[in-house]
Amino acid sequence: MGLFKFLFGEDITQHWQPNSSLELEFDFDTNALSGVRLGERVHRLDGLGPAEDKSEARGGIYCYYSKGLSITTGDEYSIDLVLLVWQFPERPDYQPYTGRCILGRKPLPLTRNTTSAEFREYFGEPEDRDQQEGAILYEKDDVVVDVDFGHDNRLQYIIIGRRDGRKTF
Repeated sequence: MGLFKFLFGEDITQHWQPNSSLELEFDFDTNALSGVRLGERVHRLDGLGPAEDKSEARGGIYCYYSKGLSITTGDEYSIDLVLLVWQFPERPDYQPYTGRCILGRKPLPLTRNTTSAEFREYFGEPEDRDQQEGAILYEKDDVVVDVDFGHDNRLQYIIIGRRDGRKTF
């Protein structure tokens, strides 16, 4: 590894070619983005094309603002965390998530208008709820799902991460 890459990181997505046949989909049953599970190598998602923020990509965070998506990697480029955004006031560069979500092998109709009550109807009661912050937390095996709602009780974003992941969003 060259000194420049060592000091400033490397954007491994810079040569990825967008593939229009890649179906953007998060499956909550398998914790997989377009068939690639948490813990697997991010290279399998090369059809997403180059990350839209080169600076973040050099740090292992691959932002696709136009798709409402971010992927964070850990050791050996394994996926530690996936962020799906419907609205993110602190980061207005994110557009609403353009893919679909699956739960119980069925499409999950999540939108920026989904309320926390509607979300709980789909996922059941959470392990933890922070009513002041508008967040609910689900834990299953080695995966944590953090769902954040705005002050208007509408879905903002979902963070799906490995419990042993070292990086955070």
